[in-house]
Amino acid sequence: MNIQPGKIKQRTAVRRSSGSNIGTTVSRIGRLALLLLALAGVVNGYIYLNQKINETDTAINRCRVDIDRTGREIELARIRREELRAWPHIRSMMARYNIKLALPKSGQVSRMSILSVEQAANIPLRGITTASAAVGTVNGRN
Repeated sequence: MNIQPGKIKQRTAVRRSSGSNIGTTVSRIGRLALLLLALAGVVNGYIYLNQKINETDTAINRCRVDIDRTGREIELARIRREELRAWPHIRSMMARYNIKLALPKSGQVSRMSILSVEQAANIPLRGITTASAAVGTVNGRN
């Protein structure tokens, strides 16, 4: 066995110095290139996602504007409907088109009543069918 520490260190030092050849340099450059490529991919993905977020925010804001505009249109339509259904408007249209109010004919009028559960239980079904048949014959329907 050789126990001379200086000689062993010289051998390892020689190996280390001879190990820095073109292959290791290319390997280091390749690793650095892969690291830079991965970093560029991450930065590119970050930019892409930020762009998509901004586009989505713009679309959301457009939808909010459309919803607000539609809500105002609906409210204006409700107000206009109430104006058209009001008696002053109806009276002015009657005067404009010379329309007179007339009493309804007997066949145009029908009567309906809402009964409670107790009242409905007291009325026999036979009476309801005969009454509806009588109303149907009076109105000219069978």
